[in-house]
Amino acid sequence: QGLRLLGKKGDVPTVFLRSKFFFVDLPSSWRALNYSGSGEMVLLCALTRTLLGLGEYQGVNFMVGGQASETLMGHVDLTAPFTAETCSL
Repeated sequence: QGLRLLGKKGDVPTVFLRSKFFFVDLPSSWRALNYSGSGEMVLLCALTRTLLGLGEYQGVNFMVGGQASETLMGHVDLTAPFTAETCSL
């Protein structure tokens, strides 16, 4: 089964593809998840790795509630695209 980052129910992100970049609109309700910085990074990197694993794409840009945002929960910078290097171990 694995560890769930989110519950079974709830808001889901909207994903767009433009050129070689994904744009992911995260639900503003996710701000209330109240994860630590590490938890926030795990969530964003899980999305990034999943999307980049679909093919030859360059990065994932995140926004929150349909608008550009500096962060989701106050810990991780969303102003630059996430890449495979961003989420490398």
